[in-house]
Amino acid sequence: MTINEFIYAFDEDSSYAEYDEQGNVYIYDSTYDLMMARLESESSVWQVEDDTFTMSPSLLR
Repeated sequence: MTINEFIYAFDEDSSYAEYDEQGNVYIYDSTYDLMMARLESESSVWQVEDDTFTMSPSLLR
C-alpha cells in the first residue's frame, strides 16, 4: 500500500495529512486537531499516536 492509498483510506472529512521538510507524514483528526498516526521518512511502519484510534478492516486489508 502506498502512502497515498493509506491516507485516502482514512475518512477524508474527518482527517488530513501533513508533510514536513524531512519527509515525515502526519495524519490528523480534523475534528479535534490531534495527530492520529505518523510515518517517519526513514521508517516503513506507521506509528499510531491515539490509543482510541481504530483502523477499519478495509484499511488493514
